[in-house]
Amino acid sequence: MKLTLNGKLVILTSMVLGLGIPSACIHANNNDNGCYYEYEEENNHPSVVHVTDYEYISLCNLVANEYGSDWVSVYDKGAVVATVIHRVWNGGWVASGCENNIINVISAPYQYDGAYCSWYYSDKVTDSVKEAVDYALNNMDVYEYYTDPQGEVHYNIQSFYGDGYYNYFY
Repeated sequence: MKLTLNGKLVILTSMVLGLGIPSACIHANNNDNGCYYEYEEENNHPSVVHVTDYEYISLCNLVANEYGSDWVSVYDKGAVVATVIHRVWNGGWVASGCENNIINVISAPYQYDGAYCSWYYSDKVTDSVKEAVDYALNNMDVYEYYTDPQGEVHYNIQSFYGDGYYNYFY
């Protein structure tokens, strides 16, 4: 359900409406930059890097759509998550005036696709995608120096591009 409150877009999740999604969350578009702030009461995905349920599902959708093929290793799929987390930690990757968080990094202009941010898993999310997200969130130290499939080492990866077969992180 969407409604406007004082000129601001407010999206209420099913839990807020009493329909049973496990966590209550309200997203408000607080400015014209497209920033989304998140308020959540419950975290069902404990990890070394704290993420909300909404962030976890959004990261799974991101990985599934950017590098989710079953032949890609868990480590390499997890590198997609590492680019997001490093961007959050290093700052400067969200629209001006936005809070530096996972959702704002994913949905920032000219970065990833904001459509990945959802309460629902994409049909491309597999068990290996979830395993990769879990692995990355619990082992960010292994991504401080990422070793790509060609054996090259990259420090603190924050970006990547693909050729249709491999993603190249830098």
